Amino acid sequence: MTQNKATKRAIRDRAATTGESYTRARREIGSVPRTPRNIAVFGAGYIGLVTGACFAELGHRVVVRDIQPEKIAQLQAGEVPIYEPGLADLLARNAERLTFTLDARAAADHAEVVYVCVDTPPTVSGDADLSRVWAVVNALRDASHLTALVVKSTVPVGTGTRIRSFLDDSGLGHVGYAANPEFTAEGKAVTDFLKPDRIVVGTEERATAELVTELHQGVQGPLHQRDCERLSGHRSRHHARRQCGRTGPPTRATFPECRARLRRILFPEGFIGAEAARQ
Repeated sequence: MTQNKATKRAIRDRAATTGESYTRARREIGSVPRTPRNIAVFGAGYIGLVTGACFAELGHRVVVRDIQPEKIAQLQAGEVPIYEPGLADLLARNAERLTFTLDARAAADHAEVVYVCVDTPPTVSGDADLSRVWAVVNALRDASHLTALVVKSTVPVGTGTRIRSFLDDSGLGHVGYAANPEFTAEGKAVTDFLKPDRIVVGTEERATAELVTELHQGVQGPLHQRDCERLSGHRSRHHARRQCGRTGPPTRATFPECRARLRRILFPEGFIGAEAARQ
């Protein structure tokens, strides 16, 4: 296939996947990075698989690592373990740029950037279980060749500070750290990645912010790097922003009802009766 035919096919495929017009898809395909990066994605779950497939669609070389043998076997066989519109097409179209493995060292060996996309399920106390996040971070202790570590997993405020300290104490002070939270929804995750309403990058390091921006070249959406101080700020603020962005609307919707229920429980005689009782 000639380069011209390959480019036209890529434009048609992108337009079909994202719903963009042919003209818009042609403009975006033209901005795919000329120098692809090597990216390792840890976690082949819903977020990790979509992230890996979309980065491959943008022209990068991606290794996706997971700890579940059956899942990796499916992916290596060309099967998709989850259903998400457009994902199977992305994986098939970019098979030459995608590798799947169980080996953490093999995944990180040639990576310039590692994305942490493992799940953080709630513990009995309701806190996020960060054991899988720290398992990935610990596995990178000897990866002195890395340029940046980017966390996409949902983590509590302050986790980034602890990861930055770990990297510094492990002799990896040159490795950048960033939080790049996802705002995707099931059923349209591919579109949300390639045509997001916002891309948030939380880092205190200008070079890392620029690198993450470069990785997203070709994405149709606002990625704010122009004012690095405003963009980066403190990494904790971006974790907090992610939590607010994901939980704010449902919280606003349910809070009045919860307040009313609590009032009925505390003041069964009614609010006026409670006021009188206090007097």
